[in-house]
Amino acid sequence: MWIPEAFSTYAEALFIERRKSYVDALEYLKKYRKNIKNAAPLASLSPTVQIRSDQDPAYKGAWIIHTLRKIVNDDSAWYALMRDIPQHFAHQLITNEALVRYLNQQSGIDCTPFFNHYLFQLDPPVFEFMAVDNPRRYKLTYRWRSRVPGFKMPMRVTFGDRYQTLYPTQEWQTITLPKQDGQKFVLDMDRFYVFGNHLPLPD
Repeated sequence: MWIPEAFSTYAEALFIERRKSYVDALEYLKKYRKNIKNAAPLASLSPTVQIRSDQDPAYKGAWIIHTLRKIVNDDSAWYALMRDIPQHFAHQLITNEALVRYLNQQSGIDCTPFFNHYLFQLDPPVFEFMAVDNPRRYKLTYRWRSRVPGFKMPMRVTFGDRYQTLYPTQEWQTITLPKQDGQKFVLDMDRFYVFGNHLPLPD
């Protein structure tokens, strides 16, 4: 099961963050990200036990937790959740449903579509975007591509040292972002485990 492996792996990163820095912890997580295979979903509706030979339950699972941390976007609340989960589920087997239900209740966020994608889909969600790049502004049209009904979550993008948090859904949205000449648009892959897809503008 992915839950114990994911949380124990992410706990290693939290230990590094406490002892050193967030940047060091992030570098530690990035090493795991390179080894995510996405060969099979982390969970299945089948009652049979899945036997896996890859490390995705640990590596991908840790990145799922890291991504959820940025969705909660409140480290005090996040650390409280990380402390409370082992106590709440002590001496029992944690199911996906029980964990998601608990996170929904404690965070005040509907995490169900998030976990439905990350656990039951092969690849992470894809941030699709089209852009008109001018010297002083960047017109961005974007959405999430996901087969999960109701999937949505924030995404952070940057221009140089400036960042903007977007709130994509599965419907196209358009925003015009100010920028300085020469600055590059970058998806913040350090905080979210997603794929990006820069689409050409329609004719």
